[in-house]
Amino acid sequence: MGTKLTSEETAQLQEFLQAPRIGVLATVNPSGSPQISPIWYRYSDGKITMSTIEETLKCRNIRRDPRSSLCVYSAPDGLEYVTLSGTATVTDGDAIWKETQAIVDLYELPEEAQKRMARLRSQNRVIITLVPEKIDFSKSAGRSSSRIEN
Repeated sequence: MGTKLTSEETAQLQEFLQAPRIGVLATVNPSGSPQISPIWYRYSDGKITMSTIEETLKCRNIRRDPRSSLCVYSAPDGLEYVTLSGTATVTDGDAIWKETQAIVDLYELPEEAQKRMARLRSQNRVIITLVPEKIDFSKSAGRSSSRIEN
């Protein structure tokens, strides 16, 4: 088991993940090879939520094998990054729209968020929730890294 994050490291992790960055989601293909996709996400209450179309390969992979990882990095150099690995679930139905809106609001200006939501509502969307069991967080200041495992 890795070391637990200090309260200062936890605050840094939350601040890092709450910025609107692009995540790279890794799922497991039927062959066992990785499948990776860039994706918008939201970090709240210690978990990651992502909105996607139900028919995507990432969604089908998670329904079959829920092991997943998300890597989020600082652009353009990637000197700071976090990798969260754990079990993902897929939620569908009308309950997904509140979380989808929260994700869109992180990335879009208000006037653009409403336009995007109108487009998304015409799609068969789901929410993927990743509950991290392991977190690797690398910070550029002194290149220190922390790892936690639940």
